[in-house]
Amino acid sequence: MSKPLKIFITYAHKNTKAKDELITHLAVMKREGLISIWHDNEITAGDIWRDAIFSNLDDSDILLYLVSANSLASENCNKELAAALNANIKVIPVISESCDWLNHQLSDFQALPDKGKPITEWEHERRGWQSVVEGIRKSVTEMQSHKSESAEKRTLSDRVFQRGNFLIMLGQTEMAIEAYSDAIELTSLSPAYYNNRGIAYAKKRDVNKAIADFSKAIELKSDYAEAYNNLGNAYDDKGDFDKAVDNFNIAIKFKSDFVEAYVNRGVAYGKRDEFNKAINDFTTAINLDPGHAGAYFNRGNACLLKGEIDTAIENYDTAIKLDSDDAQSYCHRGLARLHLKEWDKAKADLTTTKKLGMDIVVAFHNLYRDVATFERRNSVKLPKDIVAMLRQYPVNSFTTTQRVLTADGKTQESYAVLELLEKFRNTGKPLSEYLHGQSLRGITTGCNEAFIIERATREALIAEYSSSADVLKPFLMARDIQRWRVKPVDESRREPQDKWLIFAHRGIDIDAYPAIKKHLGKYRNVLEKRSGKQEWYELQTAPTDTARFTQPKCVYADMASETAFAFDDEGYYVGSPASLLPTSKLWLLGVLNTKAVSWFYARTTPQVRGPFLKFMPRYVSQIPIPDMDPDQKALIHKIVEYILYLKKQPTVNSRDLKYARDRVMVGYFDRIIDGMVYEAYLSDELHKGDKHFFQPLLDEQLPPLEEIHGDKMSAFRDIFEHLHERTHPIRINLFFLDSIKPIRIIESKA
Repeated sequence: MSKPLKIFITYAHKNTKAKDELITHLAVMKREGLISIWHDNEITAGDIWRDAIFSNLDDSDILLYLVSANSLASENCNKELAAALNANIKVIPVISESCDWLNHQLSDFQALPDKGKPITEWEHERRGWQSVVEGIRKSVTEMQSHKSESAEKRTLSDRVFQRGNFLIMLGQTEMAIEAYSDAIELTSLSPAYYNNRGIAYAKKRDVNKAIADFSKAIELKSDYAEAYNNLGNAYDDKGDFDKAVDNFNIAIKFKSDFVEAYVNRGVAYGKRDEFNKAINDFTTAINLDPGHAGAYFNRGNACLLKGEIDTAIENYDTAIKLDSDDAQSYCHRGLARLHLKEWDKAKADLTTTKKLGMDIVVAFHNLYRDVATFERRNSVKLPKDIVAMLRQYPVNSFTTTQRVLTADGKTQESYAVLELLEKFRNTGKPLSEYLHGQSLRGITTGCNEAFIIERATREALIAEYSSSADVLKPFLMARDIQRWRVKPVDESRREPQDKWLIFAHRGIDIDAYPAIKKHLGKYRNVLEKRSGKQEWYELQTAPTDTARFTQPKCVYADMASETAFAFDDEGYYVGSPASLLPTSKLWLLGVLNTKAVSWFYARTTPQVRGPFLKFMPRYVSQIPIPDMDPDQKALIHKIVEYILYLKKQPTVNSRDLKYARDRVMVGYFDRIIDGMVYEAYLSDELHKGDKHFFQPLLDEQLPPLEEIHGDKMSAFRDIFEHLHERTHPIRINLFFLDSIKPIRIIESKA
C-alpha cells in the first residue's frame, strides 16, 4: 500500500469549528490509510510554534486552505500559502463561506466544494462537506497513482542512464546517446541525463547538440558546476573562447576547488594570448592538486609562448616526473631546448617522444610554420640531424592525413596512423573494381519545385492523363538516405513523405504527356533560365538509360559524418547531390558501413563543415575492399540481410522503452560486421591477439533470411541472445577488441 499523503490544514482560528467539521468528514480516508492530517492543534508543549508549523508544512503533500474572510485577512494563513507554493505543494481551497476569494491568489486553483459554492450556502451543509471529501479523495488517488508511476519510471530511467554510461565506456557513443535519450524520455527533469548526453555528443563532435544539452542541464540545476565546465569545453571546441571562459568562471564560482575547470580556463586564456591569466589558473590547479601532470604541462606551454624558456622546461620536468610516459611533455621540452641550443638534450627528448608514439613533426608544425620560420625568429641554425627529424614525413602520397595537436598537446595523426592507412590500401582492390560500372551522381532537376511532386499531385496528373504514369518515378533525395536503408521524408526530415520525379529526360516527346506539360508550364519562366542545353521542359541532367535506377543498388548522400550507405531494391530514382553504386552485393554494403571504412574515408578525403565529409564518387570508388573468400562474403551478406529486415520493423524504430532490446540487437549485429571487417583488414593483428570472428560465426551456421519461416522477429531475438551471451566468443572478442592497437587508433581510443 502507498504511503499516506500528508494534508496540512491552513485556517483562521475564528473558523476552528469549520476546521473540526472538515477533519470529521476526512476521518474515513484517514482510517483507510490514504491520508494523515496536520494542523496547529498538533503542536505539543515545548515546541516552537512557528518552526513546528513550517517544518510540518515542508513535508506535506497537500495544503487545504479553509477559505473565509478571516483566513484571507490572516497574515499567517497567507504566509503558509506562500511557503506551500514555493515548495510546489498542491493547494486545494475549501470555500467555507462567502468572501472575496475570487480576487485572491487562491482563485488560480480548483476550489471545493463543487464549483466553489461556499459550504454555508448549501441547503444541507453536510452535502457540501461530502462534495469536499469527494474532491479531496479524487486528488489523493491521482497523486498516489502519479507518485507510484513516477517512482517506477525513475528507477527504470536510472537503469537506462547507467547503461548509457557503460556504453560510453565501451566507446559505443551512438548507442549511449540512444540510452540517454530513452532515460530523458522517461524522466525529463534529471540534469545528469542531459549532461552525460552532452558529453556523448561532444565525443561525436556534434558541438551544437552538446551545447543544447549542457544548457538544459544548467536550466534544471542552476549550480551544476560540471555542466558549466562541459559547456565551456564545448564553446572552446567551437573556437568561441570568450564564452568558454565565461562558463569556466561560473563553474569555478560554484565549485572553487574545481581543478579541471581551472586547467580548462587556463587553456582558453592561452588561446586568447592571455598567458599571465593562463599561468595563474594552471598554478591554482597545481596548488589544489600537486600531482596534476597536465597542469604543469600546460603551464610550461604558456611560459614557452611567453618566451620564458627556462621556466617552461622546469614545468615540463615536473610533468615528466609525475608521468614518465607523457610524450607531449618530452616533445615540448625538446622543442624548448632548441631555443637554448641544447642540441643533444633536444634530440634525446624528441627521440623519446617518437618512441612513445607521438608525431614530433606535427607537434613542431603546430607551434612553428616550418624550420626556416623557427630559425629566423630565434636567430639560430638547427643542426642537420635535428632538421631531418623535423622534416621526416613518412613516405605517403596522401597528405591530408596530417593533423595538428589537440588542445592538450596530443596528436590526432601519427606515423602509426599513416602506416595503418597504407595497410588498408594494400589489403585488397578498390571498390570500383567490384561495381557493374562507375559510381554515379544522381539527377539534377535545376528546379525541384517543378519536377519533384507529392503523391496527391501525382494522382491528379494521372487522373488527368493516364500517360503521365509513364514518366512519374519514385524519387529519393540526399536527406532520404539513412544508414542501411532509404526513408523518404518531408522537408523537416521527420515525417514520412513519398516523393515522385517527373522524369522528363533529354529527347522526351512532351506532347505525349499533356498533363505533365501543363504542370511544368507553370514554371516555364524559371525553367528557361537554367544553364545547359536542355529544352525548357527537360531535366537539367538525366540519363536516358534508366536501368541504373530500376535495378537493385546502393545509394549514399553527399554529406555525412561517417559512411552511411543504403540498399534500394524498390527502383527509386536518385537526385543529386546523392549518388549511387551499381551493385546488389550486400556484403559490399556491409563492408562500406563499418567503422574501419568510416575511419579510412575520413582520413583520405577533404573534410567540410566541421566533422562532415564530402562523399563524392571519385573518392568513394577508391575505398579499398579487403580480400575475402566466398564463405566470408556470404556470412557478411547474411548479417546485412538481418539488419535490412530489422530496420523495417516497427519495434526497432519505436522509441518505446519496452522495445529497446530490439534496437540493441540491430546495433549488436552492426558491431559483429565491424568485427568481421576488422579481421579482413587486420587479420595478422587480430589473430595475434587471438581475436576471431569469421570462424565462430561460420560454426554457428546462421540461417539465411529466406530460410527463417514463421515469426522472424522471435528467430532474430533468439539468434541475438545466443550470440550476446557473456561466454560466447563473439561477445568476448567484441568486448576486448580495443586491446588491438590498430583498432584503438581507428576507434579513437589510442
